[in-house]
Amino acid sequence: MGCKQSKNRLSIAVCSNSGEDSVQGLIRHITENMPDVVEPADLKFMPLPYNMADMKEFEFCGIDALLLCHSMDIKGPFCSELGSNSIYHKFLYKAKRCLGKKKVAVIVHDYKLGLSLEALETYSKNNKSTSNMTSLVLTLGRLAAGGGSTQLTDVQLDEFKSFFEGALSCRRIIGGAFYRFFYRLIRQ
Repeated sequence: MGCKQSKNRLSIAVCSNSGEDSVQGLIRHITENMPDVVEPADLKFMPLPYNMADMKEFEFCGIDALLLCHSMDIKGPFCSELGSNSIYHKFLYKAKRCLGKKKVAVIVHDYKLGLSLEALETYSKNNKSTSNMTSLVLTLGRLAAGGGSTQLTDVQLDEFKSFFEGALSCRRIIGGAFYRFFYRLIRQ
């Protein structure tokens, strides 16, 4: 009896608090520049839950990695500045618990300071729990709406690719260990 081989690409959910159109440029960038890690058919947009009832219904099954795109222009229950009781932090905690820290990334966009290292440091200082629940936090100026080009520095591109490769390698390790465990259990 052979083990089923796991696929070599990730199923990714791109979530946003500002609608699907706001992240189309990012989705296009991922499908065009990372086909070895991400299958275009397995890259989907999922709206962020707006309240606790929506959050309970959010399904993590079938997702290998999650990109939480957070617009600083949007205020409301998904505002990261509301502290650890906000839906934002509760959703991040649930994502970390369901997927693992290595498979959760936050992309903060519409950040007034733009692409600078200072922007990331400022955001990280004010949102320590975000950094503790994710393996990657990127701060960007504007994400390209409607499929335009996404503005990423070379360092951010490398970090982004490393995030996907880390999530994929984590999946392979867990998948392989799971199948070896099951195979040994069946043989006994």
